[in-house]
Amino acid sequence: MIFPARVTFFRAGCLVLSSALQFSAAAYSATSPVSEDDDSYLIPQQMTVMDKSQLIVSENVDDFARWIDSFFDDERSVAEDATTRLRVSQGVFFEEGKRVALKTRANVKIDVPRFKNRLKLIFSDADINEDKTSEIPDNVITEDGEAQLGLQYFAKDSDTNNLSISTGIKIESLEVFAGPRYRYTTQLDGWQLRFTQRVRWYTSRGWESTTRFDLERLLSEKVLFRNTIEGRWRQQDEGYRYEINSRVIQSLQRKKAIEYQWGNFFRTRPVHRFEESVLRIRYRQRFWRKWLFFEAVPQLAFRNDDDFDPTPGINFLLEVVFGGNGKYY
Repeated sequence: MIFPARVTFFRAGCLVLSSALQFSAAAYSATSPVSEDDDSYLIPQQMTVMDKSQLIVSENVDDFARWIDSFFDDERSVAEDATTRLRVSQGVFFEEGKRVALKTRANVKIDVPRFKNRLKLIFSDADINEDKTSEIPDNVITEDGEAQLGLQYFAKDSDTNNLSISTGIKIESLEVFAGPRYRYTTQLDGWQLRFTQRVRWYTSRGWESTTRFDLERLLSEKVLFRNTIEGRWRQQDEGYRYEINSRVIQSLQRKKAIEYQWGNFFRTRPVHRFEESVLRIRYRQRFWRKWLFFEAVPQLAFRNDDDFDPTPGINFLLEVVFGGNGKYY
């Protein structure tokens, strides 16, 4: 019959093709030093214009983002600073319908000898390794300002990965805490994606988890766009709290920078609710000395509790920073 003959021919063809593929694979593995898990073959022997452009853009995004975080003394940079540093700031916040708020903050990180910059003694009047996407007063992810004393050990510290473990005690309530913090950074066709995860256990509050995604890109040589999504879950709280922030950050000079922020804050319980939206312009300048900074931050807040009526406010800050990543100043 014709049909069985076609099946036999098809099977024979498959056997020949299979044998040819096996022979080719064996010949390739015998002549090529590259293993299946090795992606070094993706690295060109000679850099083309496209390769060079991609490398320059990736490096510029990372370098500029680091400079911005260091200049603004962002908590994102502070949490990964493996050097000895001291920061003291005095702020005053004015908002319509509220009392004037004075806020003094101190953060000290001291290198412990014989640990090759891996172990730090930390004192802070705010949460150690605090991962706040914004410094908007009274946002939904604010921590209490109770002073804390602790140790931070850097298990891994590189441009791509950063892993540290912190343990300490809240001085007033004598509450002990401990937990890891991990950060991974990668490049995506001109964009930089940064993922940060912190897990912490408290003796009285139980578990807490904070997750953050940063997506950033250079809009020009001195302008960075950053979009941030951060959420926090606490065992003692109802539901999940999260915020979405968009920022455009411009370097005016090595001594000046300005940041345009739009922050939106949400919670999922007892009902999924849009809590607040805040527009801010943050101007920061170094003056007189390398370690002395001044900030002026006008803002307009729209809160659910006030039927989203606009509430103006402004914050002034004077800050002293010694040590740390001074190379980015």
